[in-house]
Amino acid sequence: GGGGKGGNRGTKGGGGKGGDAARTKGGEGTPGQFVARLEHVHKVLPGGRVLFNDVSLGLLSGAKVGILGPNGAGKSSLLRLLAGTDSEHEGNVWRAPSLRVGMLEQEPQLDESRCVLDNVLDGVSDARNALDRFEAVSALIEAGGGGGGGSQEMIASR
Repeated sequence: GGGGKGGNRGTKGGGGKGGDAARTKGGEGTPGQFVARLEHVHKVLPGGRVLFNDVSLGLLSGAKVGILGPNGAGKSSLLRLLAGTDSEHEGNVWRAPSLRVGMLEQEPQLDESRCVLDNVLDGVSDARNALDRFEAVSALIEAGGGGGGGSQEMIASR
């Protein structure tokens, strides 16, 4: 249920708390502005173990943050809350709407029918596709474009 500390279970919005960070580009903001906040977060693991009890914190734009603790302390759970991949909690989690979060799970789900390299490349597919387009355009330029305007059509279609 959603009763208890902090209010709504799994709230991801936040009603604009965090100041001007909601109006920044790329989630980066100006140094000193919040890009993510936890407010009165309470998380209980299956089996009843309390992992977080009334935790509040904020991440400032440009800050370098380290999360340290023994195994089972909740480091990965905290990161999942901040990334928005865990909604099983009470309290408020807010991220700047334009904030982009990348996270590599400790034990990622891999496709066992594929080789390791193909599994890794799945995680960088956008960057790999951009690199492939760049290489194709570079090859066209080096080859003189192939003439007849077809090269512009090929570039535009990518």
